[in-house]
Amino acid sequence: MQDRLELDPDLSLVVVRNGQVVLSAAAERFQHSVHYEDDAVALIRPSAATPDVTMDPARSFGQPTVRGIRTDAIAEDFRAGSERDELVELYDLTPTLVDQAIRFELIAARDAA
Repeated sequence: MQDRLELDPDLSLVVVRNGQVVLSAAAERFQHSVHYEDDAVALIRPSAATPDVTMDPARSFGQPTVRGIRTDAIAEDFRAGSERDELVELYDLTPTLVDQAIRFELIAARDAA
C-alpha cells in the first residue's frame, strides 16, 4: 500500500528487506515507546533520552509529564531563573526528574525548529 501511495520512504512504517517485511526505524522506536492496556494506548515514553517523561492520554491532557507534573511548567520555571534545587523542592521531585523534564523540553524545542 505504501508503494501504491508513493509514500516518502522516510515516512514508511514497514520496509521490505530480503523478502521480509520489517518495521522502519521510526516505527520500531514508536512500538517500543508505547504501552497498551486493553488494546488502547495507556502510556507513551516519547524519548529514550528521558525515560521518566511520560504522556498519558488520561492525565494532563496527554501532555508530557514527570510524576504527573507537566514538563513545560518545570522548564518554564527554570527559564525564568529558578535553580534546579528550588524546582526539586517546589515540585517534590528528584534532581534526576527535574533534569529529565528540562532535557525533554530542550529536545522538543530543538526538534520543532
